[in-house]
Amino acid sequence: MTFMSIMEGGCLMLLQDNSTNLLHYLVTQYVSKYEAHSGTDRAQFPLPEPSDLGQAAAVDFDELQQELNKLHKVLEGLTTAMLYSSL
Repeated sequence: MTFMSIMEGGCLMLLQDNSTNLLHYLVTQYVSKYEAHSGTDRAQFPLPEPSDLGQAAAVDFDELQQELNKLHKVLEGLTTAMLYSSL
């Protein structure tokens, strides 16, 4: 059995349901509350495209961190240069 505690309308509900998971529940609630065209062919899919998920999974976070560190150093250098040029 699956037990999930979920806040709904300010009240804590205890759900006991084997037919769904938390992601399914959250998407269903989001669509029902925020999607004006829910249940029609004009409804927007509230999740990323599947191809975007594959690209996101391929991100190398170590490489990304190195690039961010380089950019940070460049930004610090530019900030210092601007401060000294304005004196």
